[in-house]
Amino acid sequence: MTGAKVLLGTFATSSEAVAALDSYNAQQLPADRNRYTLAQVWQSFQESPAWGKLSDKGREGLLSAWKRLEPLAGRKAASVGVCEYQEILDTAMKTPRYKTYTAEEITCMTESQRERYMELVSQPLEPLGYDGKNRIKQLVSHLYNEMIRLQITKENLSNVLVLPVQQARKKRNFTPEEKAILKAHDEDEVVKIILIYIGTGMRLNELLRLPKESVDLQRRILTGGSKTEAGRNRVVPILDNIYPYVEYFYARSRKYLIEENGRVIRDDTFRRYRFYPKLEELGIQYQEDGKTVLTPHRARHTFVADSITGGMAPEALTKIAGYSRYDVAVDKYADDLDVEFLREEMKKKA
Repeated sequence: MTGAKVLLGTFATSSEAVAALDSYNAQQLPADRNRYTLAQVWQSFQESPAWGKLSDKGREGLLSAWKRLEPLAGRKAASVGVCEYQEILDTAMKTPRYKTYTAEEITCMTESQRERYMELVSQPLEPLGYDGKNRIKQLVSHLYNEMIRLQITKENLSNVLVLPVQQARKKRNFTPEEKAILKAHDEDEVVKIILIYIGTGMRLNELLRLPKESVDLQRRILTGGSKTEAGRNRVVPILDNIYPYVEYFYARSRKYLIEENGRVIRDDTFRRYRFYPKLEELGIQYQEDGKTVLTPHRARHTFVADSITGGMAPEALTKIAGYSRYDVAVDKYADDLDVEFLREEMKKKA
């Protein structure tokens, strides 16, 4: 026998109805909500409307951040102090990028493999970077909000968590010479993908997850996008300089324009095993003083800078790149404009 239905009332908007339902559900929780562990709060958050509103990349980042909080998982959520979250932030280290082998597996290695492995494990761990620590802080904020929803606490204390100072990272765009090198090697599949990025301004995940059905070769347009309302479902023309590359992948794909064995290529896989190795192979320097200055996202910066210097109308650039306003494109992506272009623009005021 099911429980009796309860009429909560009528509401002007769906948001008000959801809020009322959340409030009612919270009141049905056990009286001693303090028994909720942090893991239970995390599970509740994953089942909440807030989780559903996150992007795939946002959820992926929080899942990664949760691994840092797992030592606190069995603790009562209300008993975890801000200082404990802060300690995790302060001491978090980067996860090693090599597989950990057992003693038995190590004995089965060749001498050179064993030497290489021992060299890797002997390297000191590096502190987790700003972005990784910021994701932990974001997760703590979500957990506090969920505890407020569950009436475990009344205040979100994540705002007192202190992040390290974010170091300014100087990046640069693809130079004309480097674009010429890519063009000269466009028989290579990875190079084709990089040139599509430079020619469309699409974000890394937007192109890697673009469904085949969103490609119209007859009208020569791509329809897709992500991140913001202005960026979603935007139309990106396929110009002659990249049409052959789009056509190449379209003829070979099943579900996604760019895929591997019918599956999406993950962002990190493309960066680490496709993009950087290919630049190195072609002699394109992507690091300066040990810092990466030419990332996949700089292809988008390159597109915007090329569009501005080429005289593209502001309203067209905002539509194609997926911005709500032109000044956003200029502020975020025009950080490496050609000096000669700036000089010529200044002459117009003389």
